[in-house]
Amino acid sequence: MFLSEDQKDYARNKADKTALVYKDRNGQINRLTVQQFKSKKEFLKWKRFSDESYHGISNGDECFYKHRVSIGSAEQEIKEEDFEQETEYRQSVLQRYHVVEEKLRKGLTRKQFRRFKMYVEDQLTEDEIAEIEKVGQSSVSYSLLKAEERIKKMF
Repeated sequence: MFLSEDQKDYARNKADKTALVYKDRNGQINRLTVQQFKSKKEFLKWKRFSDESYHGISNGDECFYKHRVSIGSAEQEIKEEDFEQETEYRQSVLQRYHVVEEKLRKGLTRKQFRRFKMYVEDQLTEDEIAEIEKVGQSSVSYSLLKAEERIKKMF
């Protein structure tokens, strides 16, 4: 199977769980590891962001190549149309995310919301959250349990 450069970049980045893998403007492949970030939380945030970005770019390429025609100007129109559709979709998802996030923020205590967000969004373990907040793991576990109970009542 033929992979575009963007798809190769996505595959390299996704396969390496310990680093953000990217190609600089000179074509050199570089790695940013967790040690190069202020915290593991920050690394995980940017790792997830880069995975999602590369995935979107990769899918854009795939969509572009599936709809490719031999007329040069039509190629560009299709690519621009796909980009606009992808942008609209991302904005729609982001808007829905903000609505849910706001509902969670209002329905949970600050502590529950903060810990729930680290657990779900940043994909940190209870132990990692406890270490960041300098509390015991059982406190984090209890807080997440109570947050889950409240969320079930909200939705």
